[in-house]
Amino acid sequence: MDGARAANWPATDAPIVLAMDIGGTQIRCAAILPDGSCLGRCSAPTPVSAGAEAIYRTAADLLADVAAELSRTGLAATAIGISSMGPVDPWRGLVVDPPNVPSLRDAPLADEMEARVGLPAYLERDTNVAALAEHWRGAARGVDDFLYVTVSTGLGASVFHSGRILHGPDGTAGSWVTSP
Repeated sequence: MDGARAANWPATDAPIVLAMDIGGTQIRCAAILPDGSCLGRCSAPTPVSAGAEAIYRTAADLLADVAAELSRTGLAATAIGISSMGPVDPWRGLVVDPPNVPSLRDAPLADEMEARVGLPAYLERDTNVAALAEHWRGAARGVDDFLYVTVSTGLGASVFHSGRILHGPDGTAGSWVTSP
């Protein structure tokens, strides 16, 4: 976390969310205001070969670092929003079967972060989060029907229709499963 940046954070009464993006190569965390402003940021490599517990610990430590920096400035987060490689079950907060991080198969990521950090945690597939961001502040602003495609450590897509993400019956609409 960039400590110098914290001194310039604005005073706010708006709810602040700890955001976490967990992927096959990196875990990134930040504090985010409702207008999309990023109040801080930190990251670490995803300890893929060390197993689920190491991944949980790294993620929780990063979130705790951001929360502690907020606390030093008199600010506090109200929840955790988690963006994870898929497929995920957003209703149960589970990472289902990520091809590039097999140790997170059926992982209760939202529950783990909630228990370790002490804030309510919500999980969504990373491509859906990216599509929502594009609709809110990016290239798809004002567009109610589009397809979002991610090419990164994995490959994925989201279907945005009539102003909302299509999840499908199991939360994986738009998902592609590829080998690592």
